[in-house]
Amino acid sequence: MLKDKIISGYCLLTFLTSDRGSGIVTNEVKKMRTNKMLAKIKAKEKVVGLQIPFCSPDLVELMGIGGIDYVFVDCEHGSFSLSDVETMCRAAELAGVTPIVRVVNIEATTILPFIVRGAMGIIGPHIRTKAQAEQLVGACLFSPQGMRSYGNARGDYYGTYDPPAEHMRRANEEMFICGMIEEEEGFRNLPQILTVDGLDFFKFGVHDISLDMKLPGQFGHPKVKQAIEKAKKQIRTAGKMVTDDVMWEGTVSDLFLNAARAFAAKGRGGN
Repeated sequence: MLKDKIISGYCLLTFLTSDRGSGIVTNEVKKMRTNKMLAKIKAKEKVVGLQIPFCSPDLVELMGIGGIDYVFVDCEHGSFSLSDVETMCRAAELAGVTPIVRVVNIEATTILPFIVRGAMGIIGPHIRTKAQAEQLVGACLFSPQGMRSYGNARGDYYGTYDPPAEHMRRANEEMFICGMIEEEEGFRNLPQILTVDGLDFFKFGVHDISLDMKLPGQFGHPKVKQAIEKAKKQIRTAGKMVTDDVMWEGTVSDLFLNAARAFAAKGRGGN
């Protein structure tokens, strides 16, 4: 019994002190994750994605089979746990789909757990000031551009990537950062927000915009439409990107319901 334990311990020690067990990812096996969605956008290609509010790695796999470029994991309004997000990110990577996450708020302590579980893009809601835009970027990027922490979770290759500086540099390059303008204050401060380096993409939350303007649900109201169109011109003039220009996005629920209704109608003898 004692002899067996000694032999087992020796074998473990030999493994841990070898290249295979040293905890270092060698040049032969290390491969930095690539943000395929971001690469396509930089190549002037329009990308296609689906927004989902619940955990379903199976649907993410189907997205990959169907040629979808990215999955929008909605953690602001959805029912995801951190474990769910990790599962979705892992499924997305295996399916060749880029996982991006809309977070609940832009606190660094909120954003980091999503990034270290594999999110390759962060959508920050309710950006109203330049300071908030800087906070969002700072939470997503490593120094010197930001203040993201480095650890040993899967988003940081379990702390094994060698050299770490290369991982940090590439991680900054591969991170998609998007700010959502959803209040009148954000529209007023947009010229200052657009001066923040690292925040290159912008979305508009029409539901919350209409609520903030005391026009609940009136997405087509002239005041709502005019504010958004003016902001789009400002964003483009500043050399930044409006997501509508480079991303074609739908929701899983709409996709399923539209297909289900068409299927049901056809089955019942309709057109």
